Amino acid sequence: MDEQEKIKKLKLMRFWLFGTFVIVAAGAVAALAPAFISMSATPMDALLPILRAVWLIWLVAAVGCVGAYFGYKMLYVNRK
Repeated sequence: MDEQEKIKKLKLMRFWLFGTFVIVAAGAVAALAPAFISMSATPMDALLPILRAVWLIWLVAAVGCVGAYFGYKMLYVNRK
């Protein structure tokens, strides 16, 4: 595999992992938002409790995506 192909594969992997993170993050908010909004007077009052509820999901997704990227880079792309 030449250098241009490696760069192309890594860019594609970054694209898909970023998309995966965005979908997971949006899904977490979409799943929890109705419960918090129904308990609040206005949707803006529910914003902070929603963020408190989903930050751990976002963190796990981000660490997983970064780990998958570097694992892919080290184990697959940089192999001899």
